[in-house]
Amino acid sequence: MKKFTLFKIMILLTAALWLTQNVQGQVNDTLVVKISSTLLIKVTDHNLPGLLENKQADSLILQFQKEFSSIKSHIKKQNSYHLYWLQDNYLKVDSLTSRQIFTFENHALIQTPARNVCELSPLVASSVHEKQVSTKILIYFTNLNELTNPIITSYVDQALQKIRKPSRYAKNWYYDINDQEESSARDEITSTKCMDKIELSAGMGAALIKNTGMVNLDFTLGISLGSRGRIKHKIFLTDEMNYIFTTNSSFTINNFLSLGYSHNFSENPDKPRWYGLEAGFLTNKKTNFFDTKTDTYRIGLIVNPIMRIHVKPFLYFENDFQKVYPGIGFTFDF
Repeated sequence: MKKFTLFKIMILLTAALWLTQNVQGQVNDTLVVKISSTLLIKVTDHNLPGLLENKQADSLILQFQKEFSSIKSHIKKQNSYHLYWLQDNYLKVDSLTSRQIFTFENHALIQTPARNVCELSPLVASSVHEKQVSTKILIYFTNLNELTNPIITSYVDQALQKIRKPSRYAKNWYYDINDQEESSARDEITSTKCMDKIELSAGMGAALIKNTGMVNLDFTLGISLGSRGRIKHKIFLTDEMNYIFTTNSSFTINNFLSLGYSHNFSENPDKPRWYGLEAGFLTNKKTNFFDTKTDTYRIGLIVNPIMRIHVKPFLYFENDFQKVYPGIGFTFDF
């Protein structure tokens, strides 16, 4: 029985190691819409098709155009413009300097003016800790009047309709407008950044089982899988040692071997939000604290409210799952 269990664990680890070689991390996708020789739009987001459903791109552009029209006459004339608009907040107008481009083949210097650009960013409430808004819109233009062109939103929507759902790689999607008709140019992979890694960690904490407090020490072998520039999945194998102390200052150790999975539900790489499941069984009994005649199993939730802190409420099963009782543990990773 023990050999068969070990064999199953080895299969799971082999499969997980294979996954870490084949899953790649991602960053945001970008849609490039060329409306004319002087007007080009770039829309960046982690889920471009979602912008068509929630109308966020339309909302940003239309709100900017309305507010910009009301103050356009107050903008001082400049040789070049760099506009930054933050939704519901402010519009900043800077002047760009000229750009130098060198060609090393004949040591030539090409002096070109910088291209005018207008950057639109949504405003996010500070109370939304786990939300990381990735939407950004850049409008490249020749004169300020082009920024209020009403066809911008319609052509962006038409292009968004042709974009497929996000894949495991970041992509640029290119669309040109020829004679007021949209034509797909191409899409290309822009990043194969890998976020996957194998982790070996140790942790220490405490648990309460059968109204008895104990100290835990665990060692974990895990695989973290990236998705779109963030760690999103964790598969791990944990050996947890429960130290049960007696009145004469001696202690006994009981080992649980567990397999678990956690998912990061946050889109903010700086503020992860992990929840998962863990299932295991008692592999080493040094005392009669657990049933000595039958196997002991446990299954529980994993909550990671603070970095490196894990809260684990468990249900323990004995006597062929006829007996069940709760327990809870807290672990701090080194």
